[in-house]
Amino acid sequence: MKIKTKLVSYVSLLLFLGFVISSCEGPEGPQGEQGIQGIPGVDGQNGADGQNGADGQNGADGVNCWDTNGDGVQDANEDTNGDGEWNALDCQGVDGNSDVQVYIFNNPTWNSSTMVLNLPALTQEVIDTYLVQAYLGFPVDNVPNSVYYDVPGAANGGAYYYRSWMNVGTYSIKAVEAINTDNAYLNPDIASSAKILLIAPSSTTEVDGNGRSISPQQAVYNELEAAGVDIADYFEVCAYYGINP
Repeated sequence: MKIKTKLVSYVSLLLFLGFVISSCEGPEGPQGEQGIQGIPGVDGQNGADGQNGADGQNGADGVNCWDTNGDGVQDANEDTNGDGEWNALDCQGVDGNSDVQVYIFNNPTWNSSTMVLNLPALTQEVIDTYLVQAYLGFPVDNVPNSVYYDVPGAANGGAYYYRSWMNVGTYSIKAVEAINTDNAYLNPDIASSAKILLIAPSSTTEVDGNGRSISPQQAVYNELEAAGVDIADYFEVCAYYGINP
């Protein structure tokens, strides 16, 4: 009985001490300062270079400069110097004409029904004295510039026509539907090129008093008409002035 009593007393004492210790535990203390950063580890070795990739396929050959229709065939008319060879010598144009300036706009774009071409050479003096003649080239069967329409003028068999106007620095073209009574504007086909010719008058006529005179532009028209040149035919005009179309 004494042993049992002592055992109970020890247990009771331990429970009492545990209770006292638990009751005396204080609040959690503040976080300590961060420790010093350790020394960085050594960089690992670079891995081995990978194998080179396979070469890409060669691109398609470009079109030779003498191949004016882009079909890859040595056509007789493409041997321009007549030496029986089709090479860069056939790409040299004939000497130009100092009285004619040609400006070519490849793949020009339409904004709605209007094409505006930036042309710094179009000064007020040029507008007043030069004949400014424009042409639009269109593809046929995917061959660029197969047909040209003069501007202003009719196009596409008279289905629509082109109006034009000039400002200093710009030449503008607008397409108008001809068969519609209200002259509705339209979006024409994408042009291969727009070509603007600035043709200086070849002569100046002065008269005294109230005599009749003609404009410098009309003088150019009269000269072409006398030579049998159709102003609407781009190639005829180029041939007359000796310029490369």
